[in-house]
Amino acid sequence: MHVNSANDSFRLNGRFSEIGMASRNLSCLRLRISPKTIRDQTNAGLKSARERGRIGGRSPALSAEDLQAAKAMLKDPNISVAAVAGRLRVAPSTLYRHIPHARSASLEGGADS
Repeated sequence: MHVNSANDSFRLNGRFSEIGMASRNLSCLRLRISPKTIRDQTNAGLKSARERGRIGGRSPALSAEDLQAAKAMLKDPNISVAAVAGRLRVAPSTLYRHIPHARSASLEGGADS
């Protein structure tokens, strides 16, 4: 049984060939530089996108109008947070994230948080 190692492709007549060594050294060098290069190119791309008016990230689940509607619905004690969330097609946790005290007295009193 014969097992080939990664170094076998760099050998010529039992010795490392010059091209094989250069190729190996270049790949090692590339691997050391890669993370910095990738980070720099990513940051340059994000900067370019920002200059064109584009921003990354996920779009908001609720608009300002949705939040106003949710606050109005939550003033009614007969409507549950889960029902409001279902109506807006979001999870109840999303409502609590945007309206931390969804059933507090401050919301029922009309103060917007």
